[in-house]
Amino acid sequence: MPQRPDDASIQDSDSLWRGFGSTVVKGGVERVPSSAFKTNTGPDGEVSVDVAKLTTVAAAFRRRPDNIGYLADIDAGLPRSLSVEVSDAQAPRHYTVYLWDDGSGNPAHAHVHPPDGASSGQQDRYAKIMALRAKFIRRP
Repeated sequence: MPQRPDDASIQDSDSLWRGFGSTVVKGGVERVPSSAFKTNTGPDGEVSVDVAKLTTVAAAFRRRPDNIGYLADIDAGLPRSLSVEVSDAQAPRHYTVYLWDDGSGNPAHAHVHPPDGASSGQQDRYAKIMALRAKFIRRP
């Protein structure tokens, strides 16, 4: 999917929640795996999130399968701060965050989209950055 414009209604300080199955333990510290910010549904690297100010923790978990035991919590400004040098661009391109009506009736549904032209290696590197800076919420 081509990159969409960034949504100004989602502030940099707004929390974004991304569901994932289980944490990883590295160096005795439990944290969010980088796979939480990767997609296996297509090559564009776009991931679905909930905008926290538009939902609740209980509602976010209700919309997810039982095997999703956690929500990764990042500020919307984090992916927006990640820029990628793309050969055909005049300037670095940035991740965008925008609301997306997927037909599910979830008003909090949004996408985090990497810059067009970002390689899978660049997307992997930024997924790791997002995971390292994420907090997590356990399913109640």
